[in-house]
Amino acid sequence: MPGINFFEYARDEHVVEGISSFGICDDPGELPAFFSYNRNDHTWVATVSNPERKRIQFLPVDKHIPMIRQDGTEAKRCDVMLLTYPIHKKETIVFIELKDARNADINHAIEQLKGTIEAFSEYHRLEPYRKRLAYVANRRRPLANRAHTSDIQKFRSDYRITLKFASEIIFE
Repeated sequence: MPGINFFEYARDEHVVEGISSFGICDDPGELPAFFSYNRNDHTWVATVSNPERKRIQFLPVDKHIPMIRQDGTEAKRCDVMLLTYPIHKKETIVFIELKDARNADINHAIEQLKGTIEAFSEYHRLEPYRKRLAYVANRRRPLANRAHTSDIQKFRSDYRITLKFASEIIFE
């Protein structure tokens, strides 16, 4: 898979400004994940807390950025990325895989995050980002960190990115 410029897929209408909290939604079907300000309109799979009300670039990945392997099959990818806006600031980057099931396959979720990080790294450098995070956000199991300590440590060692298992994403 040749390097992909993920930022070519960033859209101005996907910039969140002046909001302390919003939801990430992923309805079944062929549309990419999206954000919502109103919990009554859509089911929030994850909540983004933005205490400093930073400008955030919301970047759908799955069903939005084409990631095709050399054999023609779809590469594993996460659902969404969040980046400090403007994206050239390279302050914070967050990779997010959304799950909405009690028995979600955590290993598959981690593989989806890895696939996206590796594809992103073929074209972009991660080192300049001050904060590098990856989340498996499961609405039905909002806090699962304790059970996955070895996964968290290995992920940090392999990618220099902090892996978290939580449905609340803190954007700092």
